[in-house]
Amino acid sequence: MKIFVCENCSKIEFTNKICSNCESLSLTEKNISDKVKLISFTEVKVGFGKFLNSPPYSLAILQLEQGNKILTKLENQNYKIDDELNFKGLDADSSPIFQIK
Repeated sequence: MKIFVCENCSKIEFTNKICSNCESLSLTEKNISDKVKLISFTEVKVGFGKFLNSPPYSLAILQLEQGNKILTKLENQNYKIDDELNFKGLDADSSPIFQIK
């Protein structure tokens, strides 16, 4: 899996456009394992903002094999804490999608 790390604040991004935290354009590309571990999740049944018409969906905190944690949207499947997931790809908003192995 390819990620981009901001050189100013170390935020992980999945595209190389701009840091969503500090708006820096200085991002360094890194290739990392696509294995992640599910730390926490919740099912969203009422959408809001850009997700207004997309419930139900799950939001999750995932731990990358390298130790960093990310917040992301999951495809609706039967998840359990400590499940190992694999990177599936990016959605239309360039947000990462993960699925059960």
